[in-house]
Amino acid sequence: MVLISPVVDIAIVSFVMAIVSQILQRKFLDRKKMKESQEQIKQMQKRLNELLKKQDEQSKKEAMRLQNEMLQTMNAQMKGSMKHMLISLPIFWIVFAIVGALYLGVMITAPVALPVIHRNFSFEITQTISWLWWYIYCSIIFSIIISIVLKAADLAKAKQGTVPAK
Repeated sequence: MVLISPVVDIAIVSFVMAIVSQILQRKFLDRKKMKESQEQIKQMQKRLNELLKKQDEQSKKEAMRLQNEMLQTMNAQMKGSMKHMLISLPIFWIVFAIVGALYLGVMITAPVALPVIHRNFSFEITQTISWLWWYIYCSIIFSIIISIVLKAADLAKAKQGTVPAK
């Protein structure tokens, strides 16, 4: 059941799913907290490398403590990511099942030749691709565009918040 054409239908589904993904990320992932913890981990790694160069017992104890702290920080990050994954994966599975059933065996002529990896792990660059590869490429493009737009919107909001009211 093709609505417009496989190319357009799958591109629309891809666009909608990219938006859903961004909404879920913003809802369940605290980007500010995640950036802070990544920066904290980076600092801990730098300190850990310094400690590992030393051979005294105090440095070894400090390194072990630091490793445990890093592990706890990374576990907290993973918990946040897991919540997002547990909610988004079922949604994506349902959409893939429906689209896969509707467009099973459909081959799409892409506007340009694109790299494709086949089931037997052979590689080729071709304009004729399956619906799944078309979805993947559209999804990547739409996700990048949506991320850029949302980042620009966030920056605009931040600037408005810092400009004094007249």
